[in-house]
Amino acid sequence: MKKLILFLSVILLFSACSITKVQHLRLYKKNYLQDNDIQTKFHFQKAVQEAKSSKDYNTLGILYLSECGLNNSLGIQDKCDKYLEIKNKINNKEYDAFMDLIHKKIKKEQVKFLCKNYRPFVYAMLLKDYKKANEEVLKIEPLTSQLVSANLIKEHLEVQTIKDIINNNYYFGYKKAVIYWMIELKNRVTNEKEKNEIIQKIKTLKNE
Repeated sequence: MKKLILFLSVILLFSACSITKVQHLRLYKKNYLQDNDIQTKFHFQKAVQEAKSSKDYNTLGILYLSECGLNNSLGIQDKCDKYLEIKNKINNKEYDAFMDLIHKKIKKEQVKFLCKNYRPFVYAMLLKDYKKANEEVLKIEPLTSQLVSANLIKEHLEVQTIKDIINNNYYFGYKKAVIYWMIELKNRVTNEKEKNEIIQKIKTLKNE
């Protein structure tokens, strides 16, 4: 019983020490997707500073992979160089599997190291069962993970799936993601009236 109490105390202490890093990471993701550049940089830099000052390489790895994942999810090529610089100090198969997923280098034997929310989608992607992958990608939570996954099969996404992704991001005010996927939708639709409506929506969003 004493060992259990001690273990729980350590967990609570760790959580308390890490809570500001988690808050900054959450706010970084939110502001990134809402296209608030100043707040995005502020929260990312604060989280990185805190992780570095405490030599918390696990959290630093999560921060760098989050940045890399979000960039790639919206078509911004990122090789995860920041993560690679500290990779040897972490040696984490889960982190490495996620990095390989981002760059479409994930192997079947690595899927078990991914978070469970990704696995059904990734298995379908590896099997090139894109009908199933379209279904699974919309089940993925949180939305940041859905965006990472969707971009991996961008060319195989159905138009309705793209529309659903846009609606999901619009609901949360994720302007940057909405614009990215609206541009993709514009390139897919064949109806000229619908295409022009999408173009106007993109212009409006960019001017907001």
